[in-house]
Amino acid sequence: MRGRIWPFLRLIVALFLVAVCSQGQAADLRVQVAPLRPAGWLLGDVVPVTIRIDSPNATLQQSSLPVPGSLNYWLDLRSVVVEQSGSGADTVYTLTLNYQTFYVPLDVNRREIPALDLLFSDGASEQTIRVPPQVFYMSPLRGVAQSGTEVSEQIRPDVPAGRIDEKPLWQRAGGLIVLVLLWLLLLSMHYSRWPFHQRQARPFARAYRAIRKNLKRADHESYSRSLIELHRALDASNQTRLMSSDVSAFVARNPRFAPVQDDLALFFTASASTFFGGAPRQTDPGLTAARLLDIASRLAATERRGL
Repeated sequence: MRGRIWPFLRLIVALFLVAVCSQGQAADLRVQVAPLRPAGWLLGDVVPVTIRIDSPNATLQQSSLPVPGSLNYWLDLRSVVVEQSGSGADTVYTLTLNYQTFYVPLDVNRREIPALDLLFSDGASEQTIRVPPQVFYMSPLRGVAQSGTEVSEQIRPDVPAGRIDEKPLWQRAGGLIVLVLLWLLLLSMHYSRWPFHQRQARPFARAYRAIRKNLKRADHESYSRSLIELHRALDASNQTRLMSSDVSAFVARNPRFAPVQDDLALFFTASASTFFGGAPRQTDPGLTAARLLDIASRLAATERRGL
């Protein structure tokens, strides 16, 4: 009698150990579901559900995966993508299920993707795990006036306003202010405004511009005005009236004008001939209009180099 009982006892103990081991392995299966966006879903949207399953030493049974197709009148399963990483105790499955909703809500409406049962096997036993239903809220295509207290629970809270860093704004403003000040400084220099209003006068440069303008007309009056302009520039540079007899003393005081001393002598000769030589002529043969403009240009250039 006792010999018949021992085989049954051994069988019971073996089954008990298998059950305990299976429970221990089952406890190792961990399921994580990426949370869905809770609200803002519209008709025709694809709702992706991502599931991560840590299954050490257990293999996902492909036969337990859902088959793409219509699940009910408002929900279709578009695709199922299974990715496996690791092996043995580090096995991880990532499931991506793309659902498409065809529900037409008249107001904000709660929808639920059905639960999912997946089968895993370690070769000796099998275990089924359940992925819980996924809840999301659909919005109507056009706004409908709502009432009641449930709507406030369906509306997501306002996103807190982020703090704007003022430092880049101040840096850009400072850079623009510096550019404006530099522009005003250059403008003041160009127009001889403060603080450049007392800039040293340049009489020969002014005379050269006037002579160039006058000599655009080839007549005696324009030539005479050009001679007068150069006389005024010489007087301003000498700070008193400059006569032909004063040219040597003027050049001695201003050595930079030595290269044009002969030109100044020619100028005074032509001026005396033009204003005191009798009948007026269009130009003096000894000093043509082009030569007069060249003398004015050389005097202006010498003046500019001396500033």
